Amino acid sequence: MPYRNNSSKLRCIKNHLKLDRDRGSADSSFQLGKIHALSGAHRESAPTNVTHAIENCYKINFPTGNPDYKLVHDEVVAIDTEKMTVTFNLVNGFSFGRPVWYVSMDSSDPTVAAIEGVTSAPVLQKIKVGGDDSFSSAVERIFIAINGLSQNGCKNPQHQRLYAALTDGYRPNNVLGGIPTIANDYSPLWDINLYEWTQDAVNNGDRTQLREEFHILGLVESSFLTGPNGFEFGSTGIINNCPIVFRLL
Repeated sequence: MPYRNNSSKLRCIKNHLKLDRDRGSADSSFQLGKIHALSGAHRESAPTNVTHAIENCYKINFPTGNPDYKLVHDEVVAIDTEKMTVTFNLVNGFSFGRPVWYVSMDSSDPTVAAIEGVTSAPVLQKIKVGGDDSFSSAVERIFIAINGLSQNGCKNPQHQRLYAALTDGYRPNNVLGGIPTIANDYSPLWDINLYEWTQDAVNNGDRTQLREEFHILGLVESSFLTGPNGFEFGSTGIINNCPIVFRLL
């Protein structure tokens, strides 16, 4: 396939190959060497790998949004291969009382992956759960309310509920364990712990928005919270890969 000198295409190829180089691609130096073949006025046969670079680069270029989710991650809002920028949909939550934003990428459970709009990654099931603060643990805990307050959605300052995310699309304001700048045992692999307010707590009006790991664990000890359907509180065995992006306070 012939290519004429085109600075836009050349930038696109360079950006694509820069990604390969940054990832440590074994043949990135070979690919970068081939770029110079396109800088002339006309070439009858571009190298196959550069041809693919051009095609792939333009296939995933959605700078104004509305990306094709058959080609990009479901959390991508926009992607600009010219400016080398990607806009992600961020999730709000709390870590030790401080608001944070994180991005959901993968889940070990296919149902959770479908709900969250992330990649199903069954290989994450091989990671040991249930010991987030132990030596050499690969996980941290994330606490998700099953029946927290959800009336009026995001207009309710105490909004926090898994079912709200399923029914009205609002994020459930999950609580995360340690994150960078707060704890030294951070991991982006979150061991999902579901909790449920007891019926007595609901009847007595005790439900409120929780923002801190040890507050939740204390309420479990005091029998305000249990696991789903009154069962013992603990790990569900499901892991989500959700890197922290920003701490607001």
